[in-house]
Amino acid sequence: MKKRNIILLSVSLVVIASLSITLPIIIPNLMPFKIYITDVEPADMGLAEWQEDFDYLYDFVKDNYPYLWVKDRTHGLQWLNLRSEFDQMIADATDNEDFLCAIMQSVTALQNRHTAVLDPARVKSNYINYADWYPVNVIFSEEINTAAYYWQSIYNTCLNKLNFGIFDAKIVYDRGNYTIVDGSGSWEDLYGNGTLVTHVDGVPMDTAVKSCYSKDYFDYDFEREKTYLWRISPHSFGENAEYTLYNTTGHQKNITFNLLPGYSGMPYEYPSPVVSYTKYESDSIAYLDVNTFNTPDVEPYFPGVLTFYDEVKEYDHLIIDIRGNTGGFFSAWLDGIVQPLTSESYLHEFYMGYRMTRYMRKLHEQFMAVEVSKKDFAYLPPEVTEENFELYLAWGTYTPVNSVNFTGEIILLTDNVVYSAAEGFANFCKQSGFASIYGTATGGDGLMLWPLYCVLPNSKLVINMASVLGLDENGQANEEVRTQPDFYYESAFGNHSELIDYVINEIKTS
Repeated sequence: MKKRNIILLSVSLVVIASLSITLPIIIPNLMPFKIYITDVEPADMGLAEWQEDFDYLYDFVKDNYPYLWVKDRTHGLQWLNLRSEFDQMIADATDNEDFLCAIMQSVTALQNRHTAVLDPARVKSNYINYADWYPVNVIFSEEINTAAYYWQSIYNTCLNKLNFGIFDAKIVYDRGNYTIVDGSGSWEDLYGNGTLVTHVDGVPMDTAVKSCYSKDYFDYDFEREKTYLWRISPHSFGENAEYTLYNTTGHQKNITFNLLPGYSGMPYEYPSPVVSYTKYESDSIAYLDVNTFNTPDVEPYFPGVLTFYDEVKEYDHLIIDIRGNTGGFFSAWLDGIVQPLTSESYLHEFYMGYRMTRYMRKLHEQFMAVEVSKKDFAYLPPEVTEENFELYLAWGTYTPVNSVNFTGEIILLTDNVVYSAAEGFANFCKQSGFASIYGTATGGDGLMLWPLYCVLPNSKLVINMASVLGLDENGQANEEVRTQPDFYYESAFGNHSELIDYVINEIKTS
């Protein structure tokens, strides 16, 4: 642990010297990091233990969670005010499966794609991978690992139960409307391709979806200023809900969709190769698609990508497509994209807003090297001005490595699925000018270094949470404002080539 801190401090000093920032004197916190767990066996839990676990989760969120105010602004959702609803779910539980399903729904209502009950399989792997990393190894301890074996089958059952079934029509959010775009069997004869779904049980869809906060993740349509669901599934409003359809010829009818076995997952589909590239030689345009920044998946492609860069280094334009990329590690895009392409150094800065409880400080103290004054910002989210929020600088200096000295224009393609480390790349491109951005707003939560873990004391379940209010260079919350494109273009649902064709045409006619 000492070596890790010394390395971080040495890097900090180099950056501080170049930025004329003063390093605060940090007094080490000598109190050990601890978590509160009981000796209750998860299998022996009952109503009292279930309620105690939820009470602990509620208080933990109230004290530590960074996005309570953001979701109020974007979703009109005040999670802390939902307590009676979740208490009732706990009171109605008859076994550990009901309890876990209730906890999973309460966590979904926090409406953040990094925040979920951690798959027990992941808990077990973290127990091994973080065994020597204090204080994370205090969380992924022997007791927590043992409990994960108990919960694994129950977790899988709850995951399937909460996402039960699919409709014979695929209903997605497409440019402001809920639209039928695909299905099973004779769906097109029954419903019609392109038919709009306008109401459910007589309630307009835009209003009705707001009730689904504990069932599915909301997104935000910046163009139309409203929240939406990516897909309407049986778990959204129940399998017997009645929907109002409005087809392309203007005919309206009310129907109940047929229920089929299956899992209601992400509706978006993208080209399957992890990395692919194309040359438009006659137009001096190169195209690179990267669908993940998960290092183990993408790193084997680096040699081929470097060869591709060398072959197109004289081209005038390089399009980098990260639509559908849900993240991984900053190092993947740094090593695989930025360093080989740049001939200059870039400084990427952002800020981390921490709610400063002792738990948070001890778990994340290695990332709190440089505190910054709130007075340095022309704007900050209102909650950050409160005393219990502190701001810390995070940065990276990106220098050329194996550079091909590409001097052409770099264009980045984004959509709402871009998230986490991929969001971090989009933010870097936006702030540094490394690339121009085409497409739609990204998915958010890309300015953070490590998650927050909440361990429930009786069940020993682990909740993976967003840890910090990540702020861009302007003091805006990344989860709230995302990364906005320089050139907005909204493709039809499922038409992956439309944006590519548009950008190429823009290049050719400019």
